[in-house]
Amino acid sequence: AAAAALSVNDYFSLVPWADFPDVRDWYARLKSRPSMRGLLADALDGVPAPAHYANPDF
Repeated sequence: AAAAALSVNDYFSLVPWADFPDVRDWYARLKSRPSMRGLLADALDGVPAPAHYANPDF
């Protein structure tokens, strides 16, 4: 559930990653998993994902 919430907020660039380096590192490891590739490739019509969204090493 935490990963889903972070993913949505990350998509909209709402997470101040510099303030939460431990969470950022955990989320980056999660984004690197093959099971996340499909989710990271999704996009909302008319709302493009930020450039860092699909990059696991953001």
